[in-house]
Amino acid sequence: MSAITDPAGATAHFTYGKEGLLAGAATARGHLYRFAYDEKGRLTRQEDPAGGFSELLASRNGQGLQIALNTAQGREFNFLVERLPGGEERRVNKCCGGGQTVSVRGPEGSYKVSTADGAASSLVLEPDPRWGLQSPRIKSFSRTTPGGLAFAVSLSRAVALAERGNPLSLIKQTDALTTNGHSFASVYEAAQKKITNTTPAGRQIVGTLDAHGKIATIETPGRQPVILDYDNHGRLTAVRAGVGAGARVYSFAYDPAKQLASITDPLGRIERLEYGPTGRVTKRILPDGREVRYVFDANSNLTSVTPPGRPEHRFTHNPLNFVEAYFPPDTGAGDQGKRYTYNADKQLSRITCPDGRTIEFLYDETGAISTVAFPGGKLQFVIDPKTRNLITATGPEGVSLSHAYDGFLLTEIIWTGPIQGRLRRTFNKNFRLSSLTVNGGSPIALEYDPDNFLTQVGALTLTRDPQSGLVIGTKLGAVTTTKAYNDFEELTEQRSFFNKKEIFAVRYTRDALKRIIEKVETLEGQTTACTYQYDSAGRLAGVSQEGVQVAQYEHDANGNRLACKGQKGAKRGSYDDQDCLLQYGETSYAHTPNGEWASKTADGKMTRYDYDVFGNLKAVTLPEGRKLEYVMDVWNRRLGKKLDGSLVQGFLYQGPLRPMVELDGQNKVVSRFVYATRPNVPDYMEKGGKTFRILTDPLGSPRLVVDAATGAIVQRMDYDEFGNVVQDTNPGFQPFGFAGGLYDRESGLLHFGARDYDPEAGRWIAKDPLWFAGGDTNFYAYVLNDPVNAVDPMGLYQGIMPPEFCSPEHYNRNINNRCPPRNPTQSGPPSDCPPETAPGAGGDSGGDDQDWVGDPAWAEHIFHGGYDTYRNPATNSQCSYDRNGDLVTDVEFEGTYDYHSPTDQDGGISIFGYDLSETLNHVIHDVAPWIACGSAANYP
Repeated sequence: MSAITDPAGATAHFTYGKEGLLAGAATARGHLYRFAYDEKGRLTRQEDPAGGFSELLASRNGQGLQIALNTAQGREFNFLVERLPGGEERRVNKCCGGGQTVSVRGPEGSYKVSTADGAASSLVLEPDPRWGLQSPRIKSFSRTTPGGLAFAVSLSRAVALAERGNPLSLIKQTDALTTNGHSFASVYEAAQKKITNTTPAGRQIVGTLDAHGKIATIETPGRQPVILDYDNHGRLTAVRAGVGAGARVYSFAYDPAKQLASITDPLGRIERLEYGPTGRVTKRILPDGREVRYVFDANSNLTSVTPPGRPEHRFTHNPLNFVEAYFPPDTGAGDQGKRYTYNADKQLSRITCPDGRTIEFLYDETGAISTVAFPGGKLQFVIDPKTRNLITATGPEGVSLSHAYDGFLLTEIIWTGPIQGRLRRTFNKNFRLSSLTVNGGSPIALEYDPDNFLTQVGALTLTRDPQSGLVIGTKLGAVTTTKAYNDFEELTEQRSFFNKKEIFAVRYTRDALKRIIEKVETLEGQTTACTYQYDSAGRLAGVSQEGVQVAQYEHDANGNRLACKGQKGAKRGSYDDQDCLLQYGETSYAHTPNGEWASKTADGKMTRYDYDVFGNLKAVTLPEGRKLEYVMDVWNRRLGKKLDGSLVQGFLYQGPLRPMVELDGQNKVVSRFVYATRPNVPDYMEKGGKTFRILTDPLGSPRLVVDAATGAIVQRMDYDEFGNVVQDTNPGFQPFGFAGGLYDRESGLLHFGARDYDPEAGRWIAKDPLWFAGGDTNFYAYVLNDPVNAVDPMGLYQGIMPPEFCSPEHYNRNINNRCPPRNPTQSGPPSDCPPETAPGAGGDSGGDDQDWVGDPAWAEHIFHGGYDTYRNPATNSQCSYDRNGDLVTDVEFEGTYDYHSPTDQDGGISIFGYDLSETLNHVIHDVAPWIACGSAANYP
């Protein structure tokens, strides 16, 4: 084969050398890859069109084979496979002078793995009762940390056959998975094509299959069933939640080319898709008739996106198909492109921002990032060369974080510099968080039920629905809460009591899209009814209170607020082609070349804003001259606040979104926060020797702070629909505000992860770092202009609140090991990701030549299990993307979504197609939590 031409006429060319081996491959854009081989036809060198290369050298080493892989940046990886006496096979994987992983496969099929961090794993196989050794299955596996924590799993399978010895005559199959004494069971009954899954706590979910083996129904006791319909070609045509007139139906239609042509939601709104000759989506026609257009180059790289009512955003790509530059619409302000360069190992080496500032990335000999340099400072990372665990991370303001581990488990973080403190973490035998201790104080203990759902955190007790696991009640001292849900598992009522006296109650009525359309709230004895209206694009259009319209909103085609009419009068907004806010009411705005707010002028008084090169808000100068400054750590978390140069507030974090303690300017603990049911808002706090329950609305906005011993209400906060504070009876008592953001009273802004939100304008003050991967064509719009139902705790993309029954430790693990974003030039649903990213930093060692991610820490890129897989050794993380760039979140062993062994140095041991260490880690850290908490894709 010398050429492949796609339906659009783009052609890739191939040339061959001796013995017919591929010598060169030219992409449709004309960029050439070259290949060289030894005399045995084995690949020895691969050169890419950007000047990078990799070399392979194979040599015999006693009874084994050793392979060295050398890269263009001078990094060497060594792999050894050798036969041992007694029939064992030993594999050693070692990188760049660092630690190694050793695995031994016994002749009977057992495996033992020891990793450089001191952890040890073992696995035993057995014959399948139907297929025997043609399809061996895992019988047991275990993993032990250097500190002695042991996680043990045993699996069993029993079958009943109609005909002895005939594996196709299955009547019933029963599988059991037992983790440290707690068993999960799955029973398949062939006659009914029914699968019944039962958790260790007795919770059940039942599914049935159709005649073709596709899922037909999913049922949970006490909840509406889910029914899936298919056409004669096996394509999904409808998903029905519920039956009868109240059923909620999503339906799907296809064009003659068998491509998805339209999606109809339960309200009858239709989104249509149009395609180019190669099957790429070229146009989305939204339910209200607005259009989003896409253009691709010959290599299927997205080169432009045209939002509704706006000029195009353009992208260019280098010869490796990594994004080279992004250009927003021209507003007459000159070149505002953002540019990216890469080293010969396909790692991101520089970002040049539109304002001319640069970020330089430096790597150590193992390929791990060591320094990030930028104007005014640098970030420095020290990674253990043996274990590849992150040891220290230091920022430009002297804030340093030191880490300690028990194998792969992070057990301690120490902050030094202007913000100081210590966090200790312990784990149970299931590797779940069991206690947190800050600055030597009393530990906060976490307890779980057999399904690994949290039941106790510190002094807070959680009561869960025995079937769904949803939180239905809590108790802290004399303060209790209750929650009720409809049969779609949507929150319909929440009530709070002190000694059985109601102090806060809310009832919700929802539409078929789960949106709140009516809220009846009783707070301190006063009842208020509100209704909400939405436009055809799903944006909040109006709010009525006690039957009186109190707010109306009008938006342009790309979601910018054109007009607001409320109780305080009417305001109109104007915007440029990049959706930058120019004027809102009597207030005018100026922006930096990067698109951040530079200033806001109201009544002749100017507020100024300053940012670091990563887009973090660093300072706000108020009109009267007072200056607010913010201290950030290397993970871009807000650690402290200064007022006129003096530190007045600090935070220590237990995760990306969870401040665990608030400090004063002398690093003394002011408050300690305890989390249980929400990702970024504490359930209670300790301050001044007292314990206070924080009662929130569904968004996570604190409404009442109640003394758990006396019932005294020490703070009440009320907000309008976009988060403007209407009432605050005790300003500054605790730092959280609307939707759980960190509320800065002086600036009026709310801090969420990567960005700051202005509730007055109802928008972010900086562009979304993820561009279109944030889920909106408007980079400033807050949660698609639906602040009644959605939140954005990371400041990256909108999302409905995650299910409250998901274990916070499972949630934390997914967030801490969060996946990097897809290439921002690719359309589709967002994924979890760090705030400052750039597309296409990962290298490609085979498979699909798309590069879906951009964070330099995820530079290790392989084609694994049919997916493009990226790895971050510093966080023990692995993320897989399919050929469309969608994050893989299934529970198949090869579809690991965010976890893998610390170094993956077992030499690629395969157990019937599954990598050994990844299988162990995946079952322990993904499959078991998935059984209890669902997919990480459900979380923000």
